[in-house]
Amino acid sequence: MLKPPDDLIPLARIVAQIRIYCNEQSSGIVFLASEDNRMAQVHLKAGQIVAVICRNKRGIAAIQLMCDIRSAHIRFDGGQNTTSNSDELLTEAFFDYLSATPNKTQAAASKVPVPSGPLTSDVKLTLQKLLAKFIGPMAEIICQDHFDGASNTLRVIEALANEIPKPEDAAKFRSDAARAIEG
Repeated sequence: MLKPPDDLIPLARIVAQIRIYCNEQSSGIVFLASEDNRMAQVHLKAGQIVAVICRNKRGIAAIQLMCDIRSAHIRFDGGQNTTSNSDELLTEAFFDYLSATPNKTQAAASKVPVPSGPLTSDVKLTLQKLLAKFIGPMAEIICQDHFDGASNTLRVIEALANEIPKPEDAAKFRSDAARAIEG
């Protein structure tokens, strides 16, 4: 049951509470219901954010939508099974995006950590080869669409992962991409 309207919590405090759950190595789902009835979920597994869902979007796209939430009701359910089709990049991205003040949402997006730096031609080639393992020769076209105008490696990895139909393959792509670029 949600709390009455006067118990809305500002987004900054919600993010701080989720950080506490992570530090406590909690597992479960944080449910949010905003003042304008936007729903969001943050799935935790052993202190890592393994999924973020907001308005039928997942991952970075969901985190970006959560930036628009000013305040919300919050409920943590530690008894819920969590999805685990993500990787450690999502935890860092979540806190980097949402730790900024509401007026700095755009600036926060540019501060999302990248596995090893800018989106260089070598990184692009590596990502394209990795994506081809999951979707075949269409990877070249899809990568080109996402590379045009992009400069943030983490955002590109997330966008490319969202092009992979199977969630488990998308999660593997994310982790393989981070390892390949870091290594």
